[in-house]
Amino acid sequence: MSIVKTSKDANDIIKRGVLRTWTCNNELAKYVGEPSAAFSRILDQPVPTVVDSDAAHQIVCAAAVAKPDDSGYQEISYALKNRIKDKGYVDYRICTKERPSKTDSPSIVPCTDPHKAETIGGYVIGTADGKYPGSKTVDQRALQKCVPLAKKYIGAGRNDVIAAANSTGAQGWKQGTTMTACFVEATSGTFTKPLKGIKNKPLSAYK
Repeated sequence: MSIVKTSKDANDIIKRGVLRTWTCNNELAKYVGEPSAAFSRILDQPVPTVVDSDAAHQIVCAAAVAKPDDSGYQEISYALKNRIKDKGYVDYRICTKERPSKTDSPSIVPCTDPHKAETIGGYVIGTADGKYPGSKTVDQRALQKCVPLAKKYIGAGRNDVIAAANSTGAQGWKQGTTMTACFVEATSGTFTKPLKGIKNKPLSAYK
């Protein structure tokens, strides 16, 4: 999806790896055409250095689409450039069996199955230095991004559907994934239909 010219940390395999991951995470949102879409079933990945003869001077980033149950990649016949800008986020949302606000690793399920939460987007919220600022700081940054995004997605403020964030921990941060995923989650029960634009409609209509 992109080639970023840089030789930074080319002689340090660890730092270069962190920079490669962080760079491609940032490039994804630009490629799909939506700044808040750094987290969806459209995934980014640095192209392995073994197949890039100029890997010391550039970072090559690829994009792919994960299957709804996270069991691998989908085969696609269309371009991903500006895909979310043109087609919207809903078809590429990720749904979870548990509430992300209650567990660090919620199970991914197809969005046609009953689920408690769905992603509405995501952001890269840190820098490529590998320094984790602590969970409190990360959580604060995440909610600053996710709360207004959730209100826009839902179309109203409500108590039974709330914003949530699930962010990379210290280990992921060290590897260059300084990212947060934004969700809307049901405080009780499950749903099977996307909650985009639900506004004040009863959640029971979305089961």
